[in-house]
Amino acid sequence: GTGVGHLFESVDKAYLAAMRDISTNVLTRSLEAAVFAHQPPLIHGRRIKLRYAHQGGSNPPIIVIHGKQTDRLPGNYSRYLEGWFRKEFQLMGTPIRLEFRTDSNPYEGKYDIRTPLQRFKAKKEERQIAGMKRKSAANAERRARDEAASGNTPPATSVKAGKPAAKATTTKTTARNSAKGAAKSTARPAAKTAAPKTVAKANSRKSALSARPAAKVAPRKPGGGRGGRTGGK
Repeated sequence: GTGVGHLFESVDKAYLAAMRDISTNVLTRSLEAAVFAHQPPLIHGRRIKLRYAHQGGSNPPIIVIHGKQTDRLPGNYSRYLEGWFRKEFQLMGTPIRLEFRTDSNPYEGKYDIRTPLQRFKAKKEERQIAGMKRKSAANAERRARDEAASGNTPPATSVKAGKPAAKATTTKTTARNSAKGAAKSTARPAAKTAAPKTVAKANSRKSALSARPAAKVAPRKPGGGRGGRTGGK
C-alpha cells in the first residue's frame, strides 16, 4: 500500500530515541527547570525535594531521580515529569520509565525526649552565650578604637585578627621599658655624686670632735659621803 516505505523512517526515529544517551548534567538541569516551572506538592507541611537525575538505562530510557520524600510523590506529578522529559529531549515513539530514589534520613526514628521546659532553657542558654559573645566583641572593638585614638595607632580591623592591637601593646611595653631605663640611668649618677657629700660631712664631724678640748675631771674630796660630810661624827 501507499506510505509503507516511510514506515522505516519512523522505526529509525523510535530506535534512536530509545537508545539515546543523555548526560547527568543535562538531565539535572532539565529537572531543575521542570521543578522551577511547577513545584512538587506539600506533604504534611513539607515540600518534596528533587535533587538530581541521571540515566539508569536505555531501550526504553530509564531516568532515575533522587530526592526527599520521593515515595510520596503523586502520580500526576510523575506524569508531568515524563511529559517534560519527552518534550525536552524529543523522545518520541518510545516509553519513558521514571524511578525515584529517596535518600536515607539519619534522624528517622529519633525524637527529642526533652521536656518543653528543658528545650526552653537550652534555647535561653544559647541566646545568652550568643549575646555575651557579641558584647565581648563590641567591647574589644571599642577598646581598640580608644587605644588607637590615644596612641595614634591604626585601629584593629577585626577582633579575630588581633594583629594591630598586638602591635599597639608591644609599642606601649617598649615605651615603658625605655622610660624605666632612662629613669634608672638618671638616678645612678645622682647617687654617685651624693656619696662624696656624705664622706665630707663625716670628716668634718671627726675634725670637730678632735678640735674640742678635753673635759677637766674634778678631784674627789677625801671622806666620802653625801653632801661632802666626813665620816666621823
